[in-house]
Amino acid sequence: MDEDATSKFIPAFAIFALLSLLALYFTVSHARSRSWPTVPGHLGKSDYETITTIRATGTSEKGNVLLHYTYAVDGKDYEGKVGFETDDEGRARVEQMRAQPDLTIHFNPKDPGDSWVDGDRSAMPLLLLFDALAGGMLAFAIWKWKQATAKRPF
Repeated sequence: MDEDATSKFIPAFAIFALLSLLALYFTVSHARSRSWPTVPGHLGKSDYETITTIRATGTSEKGNVLLHYTYAVDGKDYEGKVGFETDDEGRARVEQMRAQPDLTIHFNPKDPGDSWVDGDRSAMPLLLLFDALAGGMLAFAIWKWKQATAKRPF
């Protein structure tokens, strides 16, 4: 590997390593939050928000429904919110939650204002997939670097 290729490889390796560490951090924090204590909560008001994305090809808008919920920890009241896209799956989840306004809320024991609604954490498979991809890219980058440096004459 010549000097130019090495100078391009180092930043790419650093990016892959950073992505791998970020993926690992989010996976571990997500898994840890699943063991947080629970309290009963109640569904409150709902809002609608529009998210506008601006691209070179134009703008697009996407709607989200925000459901607010309340809960109490050690006599102190808290409020949280959860958002759902307005696609078929999101609308079905909103209707399911509205039909059963009593919720199970997981809260962070170190910061009770940090919470999530039971059944709202569907990102774990996506995080594990990202972990696998980032780890695979990192392993491939290390393998290519070892191949290139093994051919260097001293």
